[in-house]
Amino acid sequence: MGNQMSSYEWMSKAINQNLTKYEDEDIEEAMIRLLRIKVKKKLHTLDEQMDLDYSRLIEKTGDLETVRTPLVYLNSFYLCLDGDVAMKYVQSALAEKGIRIGDDVDLHHVSDLKGLYDGLKRAYKVAELASQLNVDVQKTLEWLHLTIRAIEKIEHFDQQDKDTKESVLKELESMIGLDSIKQEIYDLLHWIEFSKLRKQSGFKTQPLTLHTVYSGNPGTGKTTIARLVARLLKAMGLLSNGHVIEVSRQDLVAEYVGQTAVKTQKQIDLAQGGVLFVDEAYALARGGDIDFGKEAIDTLVKGMEDKRDQFVVILAGYRHEMKQLISINPGLESRFTRYFDFPDYEVNELMQIAELQLAQSQYVLEERAKNKMLLFLERGHQGNGRLVRNLVEALIMRKAVHSVTYASNDLQLITEEMVSQVIRDWKR
Repeated sequence: MGNQMSSYEWMSKAINQNLTKYEDEDIEEAMIRLLRIKVKKKLHTLDEQMDLDYSRLIEKTGDLETVRTPLVYLNSFYLCLDGDVAMKYVQSALAEKGIRIGDDVDLHHVSDLKGLYDGLKRAYKVAELASQLNVDVQKTLEWLHLTIRAIEKIEHFDQQDKDTKESVLKELESMIGLDSIKQEIYDLLHWIEFSKLRKQSGFKTQPLTLHTVYSGNPGTGKTTIARLVARLLKAMGLLSNGHVIEVSRQDLVAEYVGQTAVKTQKQIDLAQGGVLFVDEAYALARGGDIDFGKEAIDTLVKGMEDKRDQFVVILAGYRHEMKQLISINPGLESRFTRYFDFPDYEVNELMQIAELQLAQSQYVLEERAKNKMLLFLERGHQGNGRLVRNLVEALIMRKAVHSVTYASNDLQLITEEMVSQVIRDWKR
């Protein structure tokens, strides 16, 4: 018992020092930590110190307005160490997030990715405990693992509560190229600050219109900037969540009469507190007056009016098509007065992007490989950051094939021959 207690002392101290500040999810985390030790040590019998700390956690739940169902199941699990009860916790914790085990979760439509991520991590830990108690949960663990990893691949999913205006702007400045877009964002911030000053001084102010049209070719950073702007507006207190719901025509337009308005409204509701990013928005107007795309536009305009200041709409697409879309829809024209025109990347900027992406993955381009890539980009492949990303992925795959085939000890260097092979494959 003495050794068990000494290894547990640090956790007991942490619980007792922070207990007064605990909210329900903190209690949940602490209970799971206790359970992991209890299952590992097979403490089916009482452990005086652990049970005392557990009792304090239970008492703390009495301060909560309502005790959540997952906490009830954790309580039962602690008392009986029954793996089936542990899985009831997992099911109830997921149900709180509106999902079930095995669901194909559309992560781009989740308003609180960090909250979902934390919930899935807790569920995974408890499912592991059920497995240790001889419950067959292999498929559940695999699904939880895959969903957690999918969230981790989403850029900045865990930054929503850490962002400050200064940190987001610093990130903006570190981005390669996009000088005109950076200036547009600073102009927007100055206008927001100016409007605040006028309001504080008692002067009349114009309504704060943040809806924006992003025009430019594919791969010029429109989606990346939309996500950054959403985080910036949250950091400034202008959006409550700062998430981005990315949609296209297929997410808004239905096949039958009356369904498009419902489908579009669902996306508007998901975007509350954040940004609704409509990619290739011009596609909504391609079918003319008889097309359901017009109904989607009308619903979008109404949502912008009814839920003013609650979310931001960004319409994105090619320059000419976006101008045409706005000009033929008076409802859109009156609500979108801000335009960000995204230029194509210069060749040297594309090379910088490629080198940065490789460096972030701990790869190095030899000098001759750089020259080969530069020549490839100069011969009609400039402007598109998406192409560079695909090129980098192909280079990493080529490196992997080479290293395994030839049992190479060098796991970093990208050579001229690898670049040449990727370019040859590209041209086929």
